[in-house]
Amino acid sequence: MRIEMDLPEDLAKKVQCYLDEHPEEDLNSFIKEALEMKLLPQDTASLLEMAGLGLDKDFSFDLSSSGSMFGE
Repeated sequence: MRIEMDLPEDLAKKVQCYLDEHPEEDLNSFIKEALEMKLLPQDTASLLEMAGLGLDKDFSFDLSSSGSMFGE
């Protein structure tokens, strides 16, 4: 399936910065992973919520740092 979308400039810059720092990824893999995380099965989402990691939480991370967003 092919989907076209427009991103606000600030979000597009963040995505591009992330991709620049992670050359092993491309836009397609980035979007697929983001969508998979957002669309986790409900039972998995419930477990994350119980652990205090629900998808409705506002997580912030610095895309300009050399580390990953998961602290690895």
